[in-house]
Parts: sequence; structure tokens; C-alpha cells
Amino acid sequence: MLYTRMAAVCQSEKFGCRIHKENTDRPFHVVAKPTDPIKTVRIDNPDSPLARVGLPTLRSTIYVHVSEILYCKGESSQTSVYMLNQKSLIINRTLKECETALTSLGFCRIHKSYLVNIQHIRVIHRNEAKAVDLVDGTRLDISATFKEALKQVLVTI
Repeated sequence: MLYTRMAAVCQSEKFGCRIHKENTDRPFHVVAKPTDPIKTVRIDNPDSPLARVGLPTLRSTIYVHVSEILYCKGESSQTSVYMLNQKSLIINRTLKECETALTSLGFCRIHKSYLVNIQHIRVIHRNEAKAVDLVDGTRLDISATFKEALKQVLVTI
């Protein structure tokens, strides 16, 4: 007898599964493994030298200071985290999970694919190509959906 095995992705605080599909002669079974949520330390003050976040990669959790993160870019069920030192990490979290953990630390969603650290915004372009320039020269688009949220977070004289 030929079986088709498939396991769905489940993102919870305790268990996560990978997608598998293969034809085999053995019955279907799922092996679940624990996943860690994004860990935050000292979220009361993002300027504190102790304000660090744990970024869970495939093999380890890397702790970085909040001010080192420029922006996060969502890519399906993973997120790329771009840093000041020109390095980037791919973490196994959605952009929504990152937004939930980092909004209280000075991050703002500016697009369905981008979450930006507002400390690193240098210029906001208001012409027909609405975008922000970051301190490292990166230009990110601002969507109309998140434009008002960005205006509320930033203070303009």
C-alpha cells in the first residue's frame, strides 16, 4: 500500500512542525519539536544597555541590542533581520510575531513586508514614491495602510 505523508506547519509557543510530503510505504506520523518565541530582556526602556532581544535562528538564539537592528523584512514564514554592522540574520518567525515583540521597543510597521526601528529613520519622502531612508542609506517603501501609524509614532515640528 502506498501512503502520502504530509505535515502542516503549526506555529505555537510549544510546538512547530515542518512541511513534509513524500510517497512511502509506511503510515503517516508527525514528529513535533519545541520552538522558542522571540525572547526580550528589559523591554521597559529600549535605550537601556540591557535592552536586548533574542533572535532564534535555525541552530541557536543570538542576543543583540535593540539599537543594533535597522529593520526586519518578512519573507513568508521567516524574517530577515538587518543590522547596523551590515549583517543580517534569518529567523524562524513571521513578521507579525516580530512586530508583537518589538513594537514596545521602538519599532513601527511601515509596509506589509517591513518593520523598521524608528531610531534609524533619517528621511521620510512624501512625494509620489513614499519611502524612508535609514541611516545606512537603505530606502524602504511606505504603504498607504501603515502611513498614518508611522506619522503617529514620529514627532514632527
